[in-house]
Amino acid sequence: MKIYIFEYASCFNIEEFLLEGRLMLETLIEDFSSLGFDVYTSSKIRTKAKNVEIRSIDDLERIKDTDFDYFIFIAPNYELIKILEIFKDDNR
Repeated sequence: MKIYIFEYASCFNIEEFLLEGRLMLETLIEDFSSLGFDVYTSSKIRTKAKNVEIRSIDDLERIKDTDFDYFIFIAPNYELIKILEIFKDDNR
């Protein structure tokens, strides 16, 4: 199974949240990898996950149409609302 984990701070290098975001991302990558998932992310930091490049939240629109089985999104409130609008009709 394939899972895409999006963590806002590590994707866009937001320094004030980078440490917290990186820890959450790395923990999720480790956990899902150990469960046998193929893990993908869009982080600017080096991780054990496969990287999917995006430049803005709007680029998540093309990720929506991929064959991922699951999505996890970690972001501040306003950005999370924008992400959820993109995925509102997706039932994964």
